[in-house]
Amino acid sequence: KPAGLVVHPAPGNWSGTLLNGLLALDPQAVMLPRAGIVHRLDKETSGLMIFAKTPESKEILQSNWDEAEKRYEAIVEGRLRERSGIFESDLDETNPYKVFSVPRSENTRHAVTHFRVLASTPNRSLVELTLETGRRHQIRVQLAEAGCPIIGDKKYGAKSNPAKRLGLHSSSLRFPHPITGKEMIFTCPLPKDLT
Repeated sequence: KPAGLVVHPAPGNWSGTLLNGLLALDPQAVMLPRAGIVHRLDKETSGLMIFAKTPESKEILQSNWDEAEKRYEAIVEGRLRERSGIFESDLDETNPYKVFSVPRSENTRHAVTHFRVLASTPNRSLVELTLETGRRHQIRVQLAEAGCPIIGDKKYGAKSNPAKRLGLHSSSLRFPHPITGKEMIFTCPLPKDLT
């Protein structure tokens, strides 16, 4: 998925979405809930997405989505204190436009992300992130909380936008095939506007 493309139609984005494109490509997808879309990416995020071609496959993939390995690459402002580690936080997702890291309560959801710095300059770093949980804006909130917001992410405190987009990319997905159980691995390199 390229950056800037909305996944599902919603008020203000009824056409020109990824779902609309899937239906144009395969009219039979109309028989599947949400045209077979298994998961979503934020509009500003680029990279890999999975779509199912049958209701059974979609149900299996979504039921086991927490076990799938989801890796991202982010270009962030500054340098993280450690070269690798784990972010853990409790997220308040009640605001539909912005997620907050707050003390744990009955209204929060625990979020865990493993990170590894792949490269850095004095002003920016390329970070690989593997999700253990999948919360809304999880990576964006945790990197901002660590003092290294993703470039282009004004919502979470970024001051620079050299790529003219959010510097977040879904780079790798690994999961068992929903029917055969065979391990499936998909990778997608950083797009040119981020490299």
